[in-house]
Amino acid sequence: MPIDHVVADGECLSSVAFRYGFHPETIWEDTANAALKEARPSGYVLLAGDVVVVPEKQFKSVSCGTAKRHQFRRNAVPETFRLQLLADGAPRAGVKYTFLLGEATAGIEGTTDADGKLEQWIPPDCEKAVLLLPDDERREISLGRMRPVTDDRGVKSRLFNLGLILSTTPSAFELDVAIRAFQRSAGLAVTGVVDDDLRAALLAAHGC
Repeated sequence: MPIDHVVADGECLSSVAFRYGFHPETIWEDTANAALKEARPSGYVLLAGDVVVVPEKQFKSVSCGTAKRHQFRRNAVPETFRLQLLADGAPRAGVKYTFLLGEATAGIEGTTDADGKLEQWIPPDCEKAVLLLPDDERREISLGRMRPVTDDRGVKSRLFNLGLILSTTPSAFELDVAIRAFQRSAGLAVTGVVDDDLRAALLAAHGC
């Protein structure tokens, strides 16, 4: 039977699908989730309390030769984490970094591309990561905790990810400066007010 899963803080479509053994798109495209899909533009941006309907599993048979070793790979595992580093709106290209998952002390080393972007594989149920950059710059990342842009915390999280504020709990002054800076860069009226135009521009700039 289908399961009504109530989303907890920090969960997203990927972690829910991983828990129940599904590909995220299988759940998201199920007609039982049509209303939720309309309310949330992305399954990776859910609010605690949202209900995701997990469909009943459909079993599949595969023919394999005997006395041989066979390898099966689960789709969508691991997940891909993507991030773009900017400085005053310009890509931070060629920046060396170390990416730490969870409580790991040893990380994955890499370099941002020409657009200041990086990609790393992550477990779907991983909740946090740390990005270490030159000059002792450290970015703590909450995975799966992106809230809808209609939520004030969702606005702050996107401004943080875009490098316009230094934390997701800025002072009123810091938030006002960041909002005005973003409005200016996006070609919006510089009002310092979070309105529908700003939310739409944030979604486009952030990617989700």
